[in-house]
Amino acid sequence: MVFIAAVAASGGPGPARRSASRPLPALTSSASVSSAGSVASEHLLHDGAYDVFELAGQILEDGTFIALQIARIEGDTYWVRPANVWASTNQGANWDLLTQIERPTTFNGIDYEWWYPSYPLHRLPDDTLLWPVMLLNEVNTGPPYTKIVANYRSTDGGKTWRGPTPFVDWCSEGGMTRTASGKLLAAVRYQREPLPDDPPGLAEQLGDRGNRGASKAMYKHVFLTESVDGGRTWINMRQLTTVFGQCFGVPAALPDGRVTLVHTTPYGPGSRGSRAMISHDEGDTWQDETYYLTFSEPSGYNMSVVFKDGVVLTVVARNDDEPLTAIRWQPVK
Repeated sequence: MVFIAAVAASGGPGPARRSASRPLPALTSSASVSSAGSVASEHLLHDGAYDVFELAGQILEDGTFIALQIARIEGDTYWVRPANVWASTNQGANWDLLTQIERPTTFNGIDYEWWYPSYPLHRLPDDTLLWPVMLLNEVNTGPPYTKIVANYRSTDGGKTWRGPTPFVDWCSEGGMTRTASGKLLAAVRYQREPLPDDPPGLAEQLGDRGNRGASKAMYKHVFLTESVDGGRTWINMRQLTTVFGQCFGVPAALPDGRVTLVHTTPYGPGSRGSRAMISHDEGDTWQDETYYLTFSEPSGYNMSVVFKDGVVLTVVARNDDEPLTAIRWQPVK
């Protein structure tokens, strides 16, 4: 059984996401944790005073569902509360609160005011869980503030977590995949304004920034990074997309060593929509070709799973009031 929003096929599970309109309950005090017990799925999805941005989920080898949730209670300025870690052993009918992850207030010498669960939860073949999460401030701090994504790691099915550890700077959302050789390849949304130490002429080199509105961002692109030690450290950060606005992308590894990456194109050129890129060497180089999967939607946020025969199933978001679009496709060899 394959849940596109919760679990992938052999290539590694994908995330389960929920919008703010369908929140999980917020259990943030020690008393709430100790008395939570088991709650039914309809209570996890009830409407109330909670404003939850995202629910990240995975399915372990034994079929246990794991979900991480940061709650924002009505009146909270930002997401400042601990992350709740839930588990279900009956395919989501009932959930138990395993633990909570406290929000870090300082990381690498910089104070952070809130965090933001914008990146999917990822599962390795041995059930190790990787949870990247954004750390942010409303104003710059000293030393100079950088928007970062830090990593948490669990090796016991979500019961305990180690972290945060460094992942990427100036980034937010994206996704990762495990390639045929075992390398982890991660795509991230790299977005920032010019910095004092940028090389001369960088803005001109990047070219037209298209429909950027009031944004001063110079970068709004998909970047890649990789790990050869199971996500403990990350190397080889580099730019992938070249058009401003092509900033959300998720890779998916095929069994034969190829990698696909579906990304957004909100500002053109050409029709807006979801486009796919292909690599034949696990993301080291990319073909000069584009697969047009969908057209005209303003977002194009997507997630893909790969079946054992190499067929890719991609689900793409269009508008909030329209159904998701599902495409089964296969890259040409």
